[in-house]
Amino acid sequence: MENPKYVHDCDACIFLGRYYNNETSEEMDLYFCGDGSRDCTVLARYGDDGSEYSSGLVSIRVSEPLKEAYNRALAKGVVHQDIIDRLELENIQKALKNYRDVLWRRSLEARKSGKYTESGFAYKTENLMNVEEDIENLISETYVRK
Repeated sequence: MENPKYVHDCDACIFLGRYYNNETSEEMDLYFCGDGSRDCTVLARYGDDGSEYSSGLVSIRVSEPLKEAYNRALAKGVVHQDIIDRLELENIQKALKNYRDVLWRRSLEARKSGKYTESGFAYKTENLMNVEEDIENLISETYVRK
């Protein structure tokens, strides 16, 4: 059995093995932390200092070490794919809310500045609502399990 290379002080973490990161030429220790619920994470430790690690389930799409940690956790059965699906859905919903807030603010600012007439503002507002509806439909089609 392989042992961790670096000191890690969280007793709740499950060691998943070592990983060689080709991008940084570093050997890393991979961990899963949590009970498999929404409040779990994966991490890749690359040093003994407390801050020498990267973590986050939402980062598995962009970080090869974290993706590998997640895949190993999946293989061990300590985390399930639906956790990632729910986190991605939450991130999409947050992005949509932010997008909506920015567009509403810009539309109101444009209306106040006189750039849009009442009918122009109503047209922009209707288009915004159509975009929101399209995105919500896409989310439902993509993430709602049958």
